[in-house]
Amino acid sequence: MKKVILFSAIALAAAVSCTKSEVVDTKFNEQIGFETYLGRDAQTKAAVVTTDDLTQVFVYGYYTGTEKWSAESQANLWSPMTLACDKGACTVAKEDVRYWANDSDLYTFLAYAPATVENVLTVAAENGKNPTLTYNVPSTLTDQKDVLYAVPQKDRTKGENGTVALEMKHALARLTVKAKVNAETPFAYNVKSVAISGNFNTTGTLVLAEQADAAVWTATPAAATYTFYTNNAAATDEAATPLTTAGVDYAGTDNYLMMIPTDFSAEGAEAAKLTVVYSTYAGGIESRDYTKEFEVATEFEAGKAYAISLEFIQAENNEIKFSVNVTDWGTETTTTISPAN
Repeated sequence: MKKVILFSAIALAAAVSCTKSEVVDTKFNEQIGFETYLGRDAQTKAAVVTTDDLTQVFVYGYYTGTEKWSAESQANLWSPMTLACDKGACTVAKEDVRYWANDSDLYTFLAYAPATVENVLTVAAENGKNPTLTYNVPSTLTDQKDVLYAVPQKDRTKGENGTVALEMKHALARLTVKAKVNAETPFAYNVKSVAISGNFNTTGTLVLAEQADAAVWTATPAAATYTFYTNNAAATDEAATPLTTAGVDYAGTDNYLMMIPTDFSAEGAEAAKLTVVYSTYAGGIESRDYTKEFEVATEFEAGKAYAISLEFIQAENNEIKFSVNVTDWGTETTTTISPAN
């Protein structure tokens, strides 16, 4: 029984502390409004969160008057404003409403999502310092987050309608693993587990004001293993899910690996390792478990979605066949053997 697996990594075009509140004197009493959207790239690159899905965003604001915003000399940092968003249209929480002073004064806005999550996603900011976002990648995929940031809106004036458009970007890389058989086959290929391991960036920090089209992380690598799928059922069990030509995506709807960008293709870098355990079943016989390992020497970039495609190849003439031939007895020969002393 011949079993062959083809492996490929396909980069899919991607689509993701308390502060002192300062009061700004208002001249026109016109509320600062916001709208959010995910940039063109993110929307067309199979993003986990889309503009329609984004329901809550948090915005830091700075009022600098006639002075341009500066990372070294920030002033009037507002506590994060909470925006409730519906398909890109956002409403500022009542207690967070701010107002434009006049047509020419300058404001800077920085934003992120989702809300902070204990031991996973934290944000720190204080007057005179850039707000920073820290992400600790959970070991379980379902606990991971699609972290978003806004392209900084620096030195903004009120403009025509007093609304600030926040272009949100995906700060992480997204990975899934897919598997299928290439043709109808009498063999039931039963995948038991799929996991990836390597020296991933497991903790990283973003300085919100320094981000642009692609997130720039200050990250710390560590050995980690992420499991996409586990099912120890034997191929003969009802719980087994033999592969088909349609295939299966092990990410499902909430099982993507959302990683801080990591480059496994760089010179001197050790490739990540994908480990697949599977068995086969045919003719009433289940094979032993097979373990296959593949190197993943890919650069996983922020804001892009990736898929590793596993294809179990069934050759056209892969059926086990037999031929039987009976030879003549021939002349009987007697051989005498004496036991050794």
